[in-house]
Amino acid sequence: MEYWVRRLRSERAGNTPKGDALTPEQREIQELKRKLRRVEEEKEILKNH
Repeated sequence: MEYWVRRLRSERAGNTPKGDALTPEQREIQELKRKLRRVEEEKEILKNH
């Protein structure tokens, strides 16, 4: 129970969870962040060539 309380307080303070997302919205945000990082990496590779 203490784990969930700490996690909820952390999220309410504005920190995103590092592990599995709790809600569908959090899962979507995590997926979009992964996609954004990938696109930024690809852009950097293309810029260097």
